[in-house]
Amino acid sequence: MMIPIPPLTSILTLFFGVLLFIIIMFMPAIIELKKPKDPGPKNIEDSESTDPFQGRLNSLDDVESEFRVDGATIKRVAEILSVLHSLEP
Repeated sequence: MMIPIPPLTSILTLFFGVLLFIIIMFMPAIIELKKPKDPGPKNIEDSESTDPFQGRLNSLDDVESEFRVDGATIKRVAEILSVLHSLEP
């Protein structure tokens, strides 16, 4: 019993078709790797500080300086906290 062999043109057509499909699928990635549109992330540093958290700490200092608490507010917060404690089972 003989196994039928497909004609050479069918094999070549299939081979080049698969090759062309792979090239077309990966062409955008290859072009993007050769000439990227986006240069990527940039390291933006403040000239005043090299510490990235310094700006956040300065903003917290500003909030604390604006927030002033008087005695009545402290008593009210203490009352609220005491009520919350009594809600636990």
